[in-house]
Amino acid sequence: DGHHRSASAWRAGRELQATLLDLIDLALTGKQLHWSVVGPHFRSVHLQLDELVGQWQVLADTVAERAVAIGTFVDGQAGAVAARSLARPLEAGAIEDAAVVRELAHRIAEVSELVRGRTFRRRYLPELSSPANVLVSINTILHERQLEEYFCTLCYAVFDFKRHTVTLANSGVPYPVRKTPGGDWSRIEI
Repeated sequence: DGHHRSASAWRAGRELQATLLDLIDLALTGKQLHWSVVGPHFRSVHLQLDELVGQWQVLADTVAERAVAIGTFVDGQAGAVAARSLARPLEAGAIEDAAVVRELAHRIAEVSELVRGRTFRRRYLPELSSPANVLVSINTILHERQLEEYFCTLCYAVFDFKRHTVTLANSGVPYPVRKTPGGDWSRIEI
């Protein structure tokens, strides 16, 4: 009977609903930044934002369709998104390209953390929500737009203060780098 879902399906549906709202909010923020960006890198950032917004909309659609497939009918309306949004509103008007990139990186990190923290991730959406796959998607978009001067990477570090060790894992793209107080750059070997 479609009216009696299991507790796990109900929980998964609730998590999918939250993720849907996060993705819609991120897409709306990306579009606002797209309309507001100014500066010497306007065109490349503007085009990249279009691509990212499109990808987030596709992800939102996939999430909504998976929710429906397990018996949850989602609400992606403006009121639901606004009620859930934890992001502070953007100022209306021109935003410098570097500030757009910083704000976008911050918002992506927030949403990624929210999605990653949800228990359904490993079971229901593993191919969409792993940090490595998100980075591959972003780098593919950058490459397709011939923005080779940009790339997105992630480095995860575990500090063991008792053993005085640092364990690093990166996402399979260029090795992380370190900038010294003197301004020198060096590659961190893993």
